[in-house]
Amino acid sequence: MMKGANRWRRQVPFILLTNGGGVTEEAKAHELSRELGVKITPSQVVLSHSPMQSLVDKYRHRHVLVVGGAERRCAEVAQHYGFEKVTIPDDIVAWNPSAWPFTSVRDYARPEYDYSQEPIDAMMVLHDSRDWARDLQIMTDVLQSRHRVVGRADWGQPAQIVPVYFSNPDFQWSNEYPTPRFAQGAFRLTLELLYRQLTGGNELKYRLFGKPHTATYKFALTTLNDQARVLDPAHTGFRRFYAVGDNPESDIMGANNHGWHSIAVRTGIFQHPDQVSHRAELQPKDIVEDVEEAVNLILEKELAIEKVG
Repeated sequence: MMKGANRWRRQVPFILLTNGGGVTEEAKAHELSRELGVKITPSQVVLSHSPMQSLVDKYRHRHVLVVGGAERRCAEVAQHYGFEKVTIPDDIVAWNPSAWPFTSVRDYARPEYDYSQEPIDAMMVLHDSRDWARDLQIMTDVLQSRHRVVGRADWGQPAQIVPVYFSNPDFQWSNEYPTPRFAQGAFRLTLELLYRQLTGGNELKYRLFGKPHTATYKFALTTLNDQARVLDPAHTGFRRFYAVGDNPESDIMGANNHGWHSIAVRTGIFQHPDQVSHRAELQPKDIVEDVEEAVNLILEKELAIEKVG
């Protein structure tokens, strides 16, 4: 429908903006194209960690600990973006299994350093952790070390040295299970609590990417404008932006806070307005049953008005 299969025969620029990730934009575009039966290009996909490419200039040649995702996929994403020295928690366990003795050493682990000597310059959670306990242990090890290494805690360290970045603030997400599941935001809250406990009350400092945060919407705007110029080289700007989603805390809040027209679908976390009635920023401008109804609504609002005008 967005590609022209509508009664106006008009193509409308769109992107698929998600707080999911864990793979490259190319891999996700291929997956979506197969699932939807419509060609989706990598340039139409914005994952939770896509805006974190802005960190490459700062950390390209520096050592980063990448957390989350299956096997080495998030390490591969980071390297695809341009980060050259990437370690994952499995590498540290393979280097010294006693770092977390409750899991086996994985055959995809590649311990390239003596991690008690090689400093870590930043920690980036690119996707949901597959082993919370292990990842929390290793991240707090680094945070407690003024030398930025594992296995050398410095008790009483006065301030956090290693910056932490999270790609997804969502506390919960929805899948086929009847009730929502914990997401990266819950992992972050756990890390904050552990850090506060271990440091005598210090607050963890971190930066968030993903919806509803501004960095993601700035990246999305650039991507949407690029898509528009593919359809119309003379494109100079948009009249309105629409966002369709199921999560009030990310999809709806992000759209409302950035001047987009928010549309909630009842196919995930959002089910009823009473869920969010206490906060105006979580109130969608429209509520529909599913994405198809949302797209119909958008096309009627915009193309019908345009035709009348």
